[in-house]
Amino acid sequence: PASATERQLADVWQRVLEVDGVGALDNYFELGGTSLLSLQLTTEMSRALGRELSVVQLFQHPNIREYAKAIGTQQAPDAGLNAMQSRAQRQQQALLRSRQSHRRTT
Repeated sequence: PASATERQLADVWQRVLEVDGVGALDNYFELGGTSLLSLQLTTEMSRALGRELSVVQLFQHPNIREYAKAIGTQQAPDAGLNAMQSRAQRQQQALLRSRQSHRRTT
C-alpha cells in the first residue's frame, strides 16, 4: 500500500479476512473474501475512514488500490473530519425536521 488510505484499508482487510501482509493489488476474493464478509469489511472500512462506503464498490474494485481510487480518497487530510461534520449536520437537520413535525401535530 502506497498511501495512508491504502494502508488503513489494508489493515482493515487483514483484520477482517484474518490474512497477514495484504498488498494493494491483492484481490479480495482470492484472499478468501465472501459476500457475507464484504458487509463486515465495508462497515469496518467506513468506520476507519470516517465515511460511508458501498459494498457495490468493493465488488466493482476488488483490490485496495482500485477501491481507494474509486472512493475518492485522494482528498485533503481533513477528509475524515469533513465527513464527520457532514454526518453531524445531517443528523442535526433530521432532528430539526422531527421537532418541526412534532410541533405541527401538537
